[in-house]
Amino acid sequence: MTKNSDINYIKKSLELAKLGLFTSDPNPRVGSLVVKENKIIGEGYHKRSGSPHAEIMALEQAREGATGATLYVTLEPCCFKGKTNPCTKAIIQSGITKVVCSTEDPNPKVSGKGIKELRQAGIRVELGILANKSKELNNGFFKRMLSDMPFVRSKLAISLDGKTALNNGISQWISGNSSRLDVHRWRARSSAIMTGSSTIFADNPSLNARLEDSVEINQPIRVILDSEVSISDSAKCLSIPGDIIIFTNKKELKNISKKIRNRAQIEIVNGNHHCEINEVLNRLSELEVNEILVEAGSKLNGSLLELGLIDELIVYISPKIIGSIGVNMFALPEIHDLSDRYNFSFTEIKNFDDDICLTLRREKDV
Repeated sequence: MTKNSDINYIKKSLELAKLGLFTSDPNPRVGSLVVKENKIIGEGYHKRSGSPHAEIMALEQAREGATGATLYVTLEPCCFKGKTNPCTKAIIQSGITKVVCSTEDPNPKVSGKGIKELRQAGIRVELGILANKSKELNNGFFKRMLSDMPFVRSKLAISLDGKTALNNGISQWISGNSSRLDVHRWRARSSAIMTGSSTIFADNPSLNARLEDSVEINQPIRVILDSEVSISDSAKCLSIPGDIIIFTNKKELKNISKKIRNRAQIEIVNGNHHCEINEVLNRLSELEVNEILVEAGSKLNGSLLELGLIDELIVYISPKIIGSIGVNMFALPEIHDLSDRYNFSFTEIKNFDDDICLTLRREKDV
């Protein structure tokens, strides 16, 4: 039977895991505690790839006190040597007698093997406390490991009548300052920001995350779908430090400018007039991209939606009316039966000054 104290310690471990929200990528966000006689004697979280895992930080704090103690962790301890040594080995050597773990690690290199190794060493392992919370915190990592696809989150800022821009393309700014700051938090937690060449031409966005100087972040990769590699050398996103990937279906690359060649990684994918999006996402998964934030126009958003590739929508609604001659959220073919509709469920509603932010998750089996 699960004790309330176990739930509370896992909750605390999840809060620790969130400290790596902007930095742990491409690794999962993990938090851990060492508890002995109802006292926390060690705690840790995974900060970034190559740094000590959460369990190791907690054990190092606990030192000799770990003998006979319980270790709480939000994800199954790893059991293979990567950039760091296996956590299972350190846990066994520490004298820990019980491990409480939220959920198995979906990485095929682990996937229950870590738990099995701990049990074979005589350590009691309990699994499943707040598993959904741990999975939600790492939805991109779980999706990539289980399906070889990143988690796709599309951000839209719209007027009260559902328009993303005027008919002439002008959209700055529909949403308010507080909403735009929240967008930068979503950017900061994302592995990549994806857009199309038309958005680069229309808005000339920087596509980077800008938070307070005291907040440490990994800048997301800037991903541009540009079938003709037609963006300008003077595009803002090219002048800012950080990784850039341009996807194209252009097989002949001789006419690409020297600046773009030097500044961006060019990836060639299939497609006739446009890049084949499933192939783009598969390739990004191979590059260890967990979460993608899509900031694009109606055509790319429509294509993603039609192909069933949007997992989550973040929609900022401003109390402004643009009128019927504006740009819709999604460019989609007409449907003739409601059974062909695209179904989402509301998961969260927030206020940002005058704006409302809706978070919606795709319903896959309606």
